[in-house]
Amino acid sequence: MESARLSRTFLVTHDKQSDLHGAYAVSPVREKKPNNEPSRSDISLPKALGASMAAELAYAEKTRHIQSHLKATHDLANDVRRRSTYHTQ
Repeated sequence: MESARLSRTFLVTHDKQSDLHGAYAVSPVREKKPNNEPSRSDISLPKALGASMAAELAYAEKTRHIQSHLKATHDLANDVRRRSTYHTQ
């Protein structure tokens, strides 16, 4: 009895125009029957998912850093506004 092998290969590409967002695209690639070894541009599903998760985590960290910076800037602006109001009275 021959066991059914579930194998799928995906191609992960980086969108160079979306560098600021770290966008990646994952698309299925047809498996080549004559050649058992995948080409260098082919990537397994676990690796594709791992790359996707890593990109999402990097984006979340960048977002958190930007939000932290914006909050600090907002707090500084409020402090300057309070001090200038205090000194003009």
